[in-house]
Amino acid sequence: MWAKAEGIDVLRESLGASLVNGIPHHDTFGRRLCRLNPLVLEESLHIVRKHLSNGTPTHIALDGKEVRGSHNAAQQWPAIILLSAFATDSGLVIGQQKVDATSNEIPAAVEVLNQIDIAGATVTADAIHCQRDTADTIRERGGHYLLAVKENQLGVFTAVTQLFQTNREERCLPMQFRQIVNEHPRAA
Repeated sequence: MWAKAEGIDVLRESLGASLVNGIPHHDTFGRRLCRLNPLVLEESLHIVRKHLSNGTPTHIALDGKEVRGSHNAAQQWPAIILLSAFATDSGLVIGQQKVDATSNEIPAAVEVLNQIDIAGATVTADAIHCQRDTADTIRERGGHYLLAVKENQLGVFTAVTQLFQTNREERCLPMQFRQIVNEHPRAA
């Protein structure tokens, strides 16, 4: 679909191919793409992303997504989960890491953060990433973070809640209030 939308003249120029038999069939594209070394492709895409992003982003959002259709119960293949670092300034995914099927997003977050330049950027992530390793990695790499906190991490939740309460009562720092957002209200 992409090749047809671009047209044969554009493909000839951008791909540097003669395409004497016209636009290749999608199976031909598939065979060629399967021959690419994924690590070399990722390195090449990283160079392109760096060029397109105009430097270090100011905001990077970490988020994990399950690849649709990657689960195969008959073959006992677990779903593929990818953790992406999305630069909101440029609208580009600037880093991506496959989550190990025997683990979760936490180690993948540290890996992807070590692959990209985050100096001066604010990294946001959902509550699963409210971990010491993730926060330490961000700070060591010169970034800032804003991580969600949920009640299922009671120690952190209590400490943050008490900090806001104390600062509100004593009028310390610029913190004036706290707000608890209950996304999934408990059934009555």
